[in-house]
Amino acid sequence: TTLAILFIHNLIASEEIGNPVLHNKLVILLLQFYMHLCAMEAPQHDNVRKQLFQFLRYSKHYVARELAPHFKSTELHEEYAVILARMGRHRDALKIYTHTLKSHKHAREYCEMVYPQNPDIFVMLLETYLQENPPNISQAVQLLQNHPSKLPPEAALEMLPE
Repeated sequence: TTLAILFIHNLIASEEIGNPVLHNKLVILLLQFYMHLCAMEAPQHDNVRKQLFQFLRYSKHYVARELAPHFKSTELHEEYAVILARMGRHRDALKIYTHTLKSHKHAREYCEMVYPQNPDIFVMLLETYLQENPPNISQAVQLLQNHPSKLPPEAALEMLPE
């Protein structure tokens, strides 16, 4: 597995190959290697996870819908959120950041990253906070205070509880 990972990684890097099959294969190999290292309780698993996360975040050539099932039932929630984002499933990605990871900082960073391509992303985050049970009013207020220019007033007012 390690040799295959090195070979594909070097091939992609040196040739700047955009072949989705190779990119998907590298992701699967990294995922399998990570799982193997975790099962062995090997300390290198964190490095492999970082490599996997970086590749998912920056590669433009893998096919997210083909990889999503491999991540759905793992503890690799942040990696799964990146894949969901690539598929345009922003609400699902935000739920992972806010509900599963409980990282509002990552949720806001995600919104900042996505905002140029999808100006509705902050509205989706506000909606995510307000649809929690109970609604996460403190995070909603913080979002409204820190990003007023990125939340259309009509949409925000329509969602706010009375």
